[in-house]
Amino acid sequence: MTFLMKNPIDVLRMKEQELRRVEVEVEALRITARLLTDDVPPTKASQRQDISPVDFDALASSLDTRNRW
Repeated sequence: MTFLMKNPIDVLRMKEQELRRVEVEVEALRITARLLTDDVPPTKASQRQDISPVDFDALASSLDTRNRW
């Protein structure tokens, strides 16, 4: 029985791409939540100061799953 070992550099690269994809998806969800709760005043617990501006074109292309696989 032979085992094929994956190249650690390739595995790292794939994991980094997955991480970037998840970060973009989380940011998209944050934006969506803000849009959906726009008329509700934020509570102290739900305020986030670390949300940065988003490049919507980059966000849209990153979320386009047709080109990913």
